[in-house]
Amino acid sequence: MTERTRRTKDEWLALFKRQEESQMSNSEFCRQENLNDKYYGKRKKEMLDPASSDELGFIKLSKKHRRQMSNGGVIALQHNHTSLHIPLHTDPHWVASLVKALS
Repeated sequence: MTERTRRTKDEWLALFKRQEESQMSNSEFCRQENLNDKYYGKRKKEMLDPASSDELGFIKLSKKHRRQMSNGGVIALQHNHTSLHIPLHTDPHWVASLVKALS
């Protein structure tokens, strides 16, 4: 079993840049760097084209949720088994900072 390494976004971006500069295919580069080429390709697609990721997609609000929001409701952020309810009047810059910090 190989040791798993957790990389930051900047480290992934540096890997993508090195691979591009090397003019090697993903497979060749991954072989040289001892990386799983399928995972590398997945991360590359997610990070360079976030719209392609199923995990980062938006969900459509139901009529019930839209009605709650228009009546002074809350913003509900949900991921797996965790949810966070934020009052609608919360500063959008604060919400954006929170989402960025959690990503």
